[in-house]
Amino acid sequence: CSPEVVAPYAAPGSPGADIPGYFAVDTVIPPGSLIIPMDNTFQSHKIDATSDADHSWFNLRAYGYVKELRKAGIPVEWVIKNFKAKDDFDIENVSCFPVNPPFLPSTTQSRSFPYAPFVVLPQFHDDAIAVLDIFQPSPPNANVRGFNVAVYETTTSVTVNIRQHLNNRQYIAVSDAGGNADIHQAFLDAAGYIQEDEEDLTQVDFDYKLVSGDDILNFQASTCFTVLTEPHFSVGNPEAYTEPVRDFLNSGGNLLGECEGIETYESAHFLTSAGIIVEGSNDVHDYPNPDVPYVQMDGNLNEVKEVLFLILESIHSGMFLMKVFGLHSQVLILILCKPCLEK
Repeated sequence: CSPEVVAPYAAPGSPGADIPGYFAVDTVIPPGSLIIPMDNTFQSHKIDATSDADHSWFNLRAYGYVKELRKAGIPVEWVIKNFKAKDDFDIENVSCFPVNPPFLPSTTQSRSFPYAPFVVLPQFHDDAIAVLDIFQPSPPNANVRGFNVAVYETTTSVTVNIRQHLNNRQYIAVSDAGGNADIHQAFLDAAGYIQEDEEDLTQVDFDYKLVSGDDILNFQASTCFTVLTEPHFSVGNPEAYTEPVRDFLNSGGNLLGECEGIETYESAHFLTSAGIIVEGSNDVHDYPNPDVPYVQMDGNLNEVKEVLFLILESIHSGMFLMKVFGLHSQVLILILCKPCLEK
């Protein structure tokens, strides 16, 4: 099992696709390609909607559909425009029509898509539609196709920049070392990810597994997860706890750390040489490196909420961290991968 995602579209001299400064060659997406929008305008129908008027903030099952495509061996291209400004379009002025949800009028017109849409190339079109047809609620709802994930088909070619070529199946380790696994489980479940049940010997379809602190201490280069997620959690000896994860990252694995989990990993200096300092700030939010994959947010964060910015001393990767106090919890996100550690 190989957790590493390749970037075959990188231009000569480009750094890794997960860090600032990456730039891709221009790639022509032919007619007959499928676009999976990732913005709040096109991808906003409720999963059980039966009309175009029934919207929510964002249909998280779009992530679940991409996950199912990868499980079926269908590669997915992640499109992010090189060096774009915040809120720029990643696919501009392409003629296309909606193929899902089924209640949308199949009007062909020029559309533009921001916030890192996914693309399936024409040679995988029929297989991707077949996955959409079986991506259904349980029990099935005859009036809902693919949890109403929006999918558009192009009728003309368009030139884009592809940030990453996603061609592997995901297998996620969700840390319950601090007893807070439910934070990440809620997002995964809402997107349609399936938890592994070790007591069910007949289970063959799953996407993530809860792991304990002891499990993480036994992580190694050959650990067969694509990503470890670490919710709110602190530990007395962060260096010893995180060292096996460093081996996992250096072998091509990935880490998503949240909130106090970040302070745990930066106490062991994964991205910085001197750790982090949390300082209160009432400054207007900045959005550096808006073409980095993790900054593909629709619109801006709420300026009214209290925000704590993290000062990263002697940072190696050029990535940024930010702690945000939201309605119910404080969120601090760190994305780590092998290129981040190497820069």
